[in-house]
Amino acid sequence: VSLPSPTSTDMLKKEEAIPWPGTLAIVHSYIAYKAAKEEEKQKLLKWSSDLKQEREQLEQKVKQLSNSISKCMEMKNTILARQKEMHSSLEKVKQLIRLIHGIDLSKPVDSEATVGAISNGPDCTPPANAATSTPAPSPSSQSCTVNCNQ
Repeated sequence: VSLPSPTSTDMLKKEEAIPWPGTLAIVHSYIAYKAAKEEEKQKLLKWSSDLKQEREQLEQKVKQLSNSISKCMEMKNTILARQKEMHSSLEKVKQLIRLIHGIDLSKPVDSEATVGAISNGPDCTPPANAATSTPAPSPSSQSCTVNCNQ
């Protein structure tokens, strides 16, 4: 013996008749849960967007700093090269000064041409004591103002 199957309207009537204690509370709790999850999702999306923007800004800053470092390194290398050139020039000047100091000015002068070369230029005549055997004065102590033919 089989029972007739109930129709859907009969089932609705039966459901309405059965009391569901706490059903409304469960539905409200679920709605609140979904709203909280959606709010959290929106916060996370905003945070993610902010982090992406911050990352892009930091990457741009890294590029700027890298360029600045490259320029500084180029400047440093240029300055070091100039410093080496200056050091080399300074050493040449020092060698020239040593060479000049190495000339023995205490020896007697052989000719007037040598005295003229030692004096302060071609416009000056040799000092009167140049022909004697006394040591010639150093180039720094000679004065052209007395003997010049200007």
